[in-house]
Parts: sequence; structure tokens; C-alpha cells
Amino acid sequence: MDVLDLEPINEKKVFLFLLVKEKTGIFNTEAINLLDLFRENKFDLITSDLDTENKFNMKITKYLDNFEMHVFKVGIPENANGYLKEELDRKKCLMKELADVYEILEDKKSFKAQNIKVWIDLLKDDIEKEEYELDFKIRPQWIMKKFLDFIRKTDQAVIKLLHFTSEGLFDELKNLGKEMNMTVYAFEIMEPEISKKWVLYPKCMK
Repeated sequence: MDVLDLEPINEKKVFLFLLVKEKTGIFNTEAINLLDLFRENKFDLITSDLDTENKFNMKITKYLDNFEMHVFKVGIPENANGYLKEELDRKKCLMKELADVYEILEDKKSFKAQNIKVWIDLLKDDIEKEEYELDFKIRPQWIMKKFLDFIRKTDQAVIKLLHFTSEGLFDELKNLGKEMNMTVYAFEIMEPEISKKWVLYPKCMK
């Protein structure tokens, strides 16, 4: 079973390119075509979020086929994800059971009803916090671990990684990349309605 262990890279120079799928916004007048990015860089590993919408993943995969490139999906391993969600599912079931009991109580101001309501609210808060932690903290850490595993297995001194991600994971991946001593470049990716070209514009850079 994989262990989530993140250790900074010191002996190699790593460049991490983050491409963010943004659903809304306008195009920057100095937009960079995605094709130019591939012309200027040879990427050693191309990945995308495991849970990124299938439609977007299919478009990216089809586009990369033109360059004979393969995109790997990365995220929380199935065994670790199952373990983490097991406790969440238990709390959701308990909350539903309590909600059903609360619903049939005639006197909602009774001591029993108020106790059940407090318990429901506490469970709801716990579930929301744990879901946020899982999606926006733990998931990016596992994605970063996949990068680090690849980096340590290769003998190359200079490595370029390209990762297609979502807006929700961007900040955490950017910060993790910096913590791991990577040089991070990030772009938002837009798909114009009147063109079949992908375009990029700088989102932030290290």
C-alpha cells in the first residue's frame, strides 16, 4: 500500500507546468497557443486529475494523440480513497438516520428533538470539513506524490512535467510544487466557441 510521503527534490531541477481548465472568463490578448507550448518544451510526463470531467479529459487525450503523447490520470489510489471515504459514508448514514427520526417527531422543541438536531448539525459540519480536506488537501498531495515517484525513478537531471488540473486544485498544487523545490509555471486554458484552438494565458509564475 502506498504511503503519502512528500520529500522535497534537491538533486534535480524540476519544472512543473500547470494548465487550469477554466469554465468562464475572457481571453488574454497575449494568449499563448497550446501548440506553441509543445513546440517549445519536451515534457517527460503529462498527467491530468483523475476526477477531471470526462469530456475535458477526452478532448485533451485526443489533442495529445496528434503528438503521439499519452496523458496519465493521477489522484488518490483506490485503496486509500476507499479507506478515507468509509468514515465519511458512515457519518452520512448516521446523519440520515437521525434526520429521519427528527422528521417524524411531532414536538420539534422537545429535549429529544433538540438533542437530535444538534447531533445532526455537528455531523453535517464534520462531513463538510472532511470532504473539503479530502478533495482540496489530500487529493493534491497524492497527485504531487505521483510526480515525486516519477522524478525519483528517472536518471534525468532536468525534468519537465505537464499537468491538466481544475481551478479548485490549482492553488494547492502550485504551493506543493514550490514546497518540493519545483519551478512552477501556470496557465489558464480556454476553449473559444468560434475556434477549435486551445489557448493559454499566464495565470501566475514562480
